[in-house]
Amino acid sequence: MAPAALVTGAGSGIGRAIAFKLSEQRPVGVFDRNESAAAAVARAICESGRQAIVLPGDVTRARDLSEACMTLSERFGALDIAVACAGVDTYGGLLEAAEEDWHRVMDINAKGVFLTSRAALPHLLRNGGGSLIAIASDAGLVGCPGFSIYCASKHAVIGLIRSIACEFGSRGIRANAVCPAFVETPMSAAYGAAAPRDEMDYWHATVPLQRFGRPEEVANVVAYLASDGASYVNGVAYAIDGGATVELHRGAA
Repeated sequence: MAPAALVTGAGSGIGRAIAFKLSEQRPVGVFDRNESAAAAVARAICESGRQAIVLPGDVTRARDLSEACMTLSERFGALDIAVACAGVDTYGGLLEAAEEDWHRVMDINAKGVFLTSRAALPHLLRNGGGSLIAIASDAGLVGCPGFSIYCASKHAVIGLIRSIACEFGSRGIRANAVCPAFVETPMSAAYGAAAPRDEMDYWHATVPLQRFGRPEEVANVVAYLASDGASYVNGVAYAIDGGATVELHRGAA
């Protein structure tokens, strides 16, 4: 039996797609604070003839993550992949932002990756090595007006992952970050529903491919980084953004 993979935030969106993709090769732990959503994902994976278990929990609680990693290791013999995908967004001007917004976003987006890494790394090391992958954002690569707190949280994720790559690379751990731009998920749909139409047109126009990404496209990158095909890839912030971060924003055409 192949070692298992942990995917946080796996109840919907990008995390869901990652859980399905990784389940093609190994058992998957579907970790999410929405237990019913996690159960639906795990059930769908099992109905396709693969293996998955539900791991309800919150990435801001170290104990939840430690117990999840222990459960996976005991159930499947080992854990060699951990994907920190749970995240939230916030937007608005910096001067209007509430201190509570900072704490909420940093707790889930940055502290969540920190706690996931601390919980998973001992198991990956016990396995002789493994892959730790965090879902950051193109907002972790550039600044963006109106998204200061979100950008700060995703820059923190990339800094953390690069430091883990340096600290644990000699022990067989590869740590990488994946940096999507807008992806067609419930979270981006909620943002789009609240934003003016011309604002969404603007974001489309900033992408040379002229569309938003799909969760499955991000999942494919994660699966590659977790695979032996990426055995020499470590400490990378992998942009999957349709080219959005390689040119100056030009505004709506």
